[in-house]
Amino acid sequence: MRLSSPSPVVPRPLPLNSQLRTTLPQCDHEEAFAIHCPISQDTQAQDMVHRLVDRCPPGLKVLFTVKELVLGPLGFQTLHVKHFKSVQTLPDEVIYSFDDPTFRSHISIFLDRNAQQVIFGNRIQFKNRLGKWYFTCIRPLHERVITTLLNRLQEDPDGT
Repeated sequence: MRLSSPSPVVPRPLPLNSQLRTTLPQCDHEEAFAIHCPISQDTQAQDMVHRLVDRCPPGLKVLFTVKELVLGPLGFQTLHVKHFKSVQTLPDEVIYSFDDPTFRSHISIFLDRNAQQVIFGNRIQFKNRLGKWYFTCIRPLHERVITTLLNRLQEDPDGT
């Protein structure tokens, strides 16, 4: 089922009560993006993570494979779900960490039940200049990937 007019993904500050603020307190970059998505009382943040992973477009999978082939020999790790480690799981927020030789990233899927928004938050700590250079280069594509994934939540908000 596709909603007739999908809500756009919008940049926004991290929610004040997001635990992501505490898991990587020293960071060089912080961002958050939100999309309006009906959230039932039974839905937990982990459910939204599963929906995002299950709905990853084939084109993104190809993009990640190309990235691995090109940047893997330079020391960058593959950005794959299996490389994310769970940091914290709460009913309304799930936080994962990704540790690369050039940067450390903590991401969050946060459910704002009052606003009926799913919020993707990210905090990044660069370990060296290569990490900062890499993120500067991929940032526009990074934001497009997040937008694409969040938009997929609206195709079937109940996950059926």
